[in-house]
Amino acid sequence: MNQLLDNRYQIIHKLHETNLSITFQGKDIKTATHRPCLIKQLKTYSQNTKLQQQLEQRFQQEAKTLEKLSKHPQIPDSYAYFSANNQLYLVQEWIAGYNLEQKFKQQGKLTETEVKNILIKLLPVLEFIHRQHNIIHRDIKPTNIMLNSENLPILIDFGIVKEIVTSTNTQIQSTSIVGTPGFTPPEQRLGKPTFASDIYSLGTTAIYLLTGEIPQNKFSWRSNI
Repeated sequence: MNQLLDNRYQIIHKLHETNLSITFQGKDIKTATHRPCLIKQLKTYSQNTKLQQQLEQRFQQEAKTLEKLSKHPQIPDSYAYFSANNQLYLVQEWIAGYNLEQKFKQQGKLTETEVKNILIKLLPVLEFIHRQHNIIHRDIKPTNIMLNSENLPILIDFGIVKEIVTSTNTQIQSTSIVGTPGFTPPEQRLGKPTFASDIYSLGTTAIYLLTGEIPQNKFSWRSNI
């Protein structure tokens, strides 16, 4: 692929694509080591001008949020936000490692000690985004927690644009519900997330890593409200 963006960031290959964005692995050729990076491109919906404006505003807000949060060592650094070829791009730190879902699939159920250590290291990160920045992540799950080369859990995917659109077949619809089925608490599914919602999702993640089961797949939360 080898496309060069902003005369600096070279795309190596595509990693993932959703109805909202495309994510690439890249490198910064202006650094001595050609530092690896993650490049996120916002998709364009030219047939829906209002939606496109909303997406661009939220994407810009995501960039600003990441710039503030990246001061924490367990949140990826934000390198750049720019427009190129009529597309918006966000460049972040490349986390060398694997996520907790990959770890689970590779080794099976985690031990209590492993899960306890992950929780002990992640709870201060939640305190940082909640108390210092008044931000709710809203999508904590095994795939959004990376383990880096030092086995330190890194919280990823603070994507804000996912707040406003979902894809149902080919139909793009507005929504305020964010989260992943099985890891999302009742109040968040009703569109009213709180800081406690992130704690719930982290707890559900811990249960999954310990047992291989997602509680919401076995018990209905509706019977309790």
